[in-house]
Amino acid sequence: MADTNYDDDAVYVRADFDYDPQRDDELALAPGAVIQVLDGGDDAEWLMGRDLATGHEGWFPSNVRVALCTRASSTS
Repeated sequence: MADTNYDDDAVYVRADFDYDPQRDDELALAPGAVIQVLDGGDDAEWLMGRDLATGHEGWFPSNVRVALCTRASSTS
């Protein structure tokens, strides 16, 4: 089972759309998936993240309609 504990200092995003990986180092996204951002900034085209539901890590495009979410909104 994946670790679903939230780190108060971490940045989390919620995917709004599917993303199918094109390479082995990319992360598949499904609508509603909560991702902890591990690397990348506001202007980055690609972000490294960990899917909290699966524990999988990988790169995903920042333009896949991700929106910032807070601990409170991600637990509802």
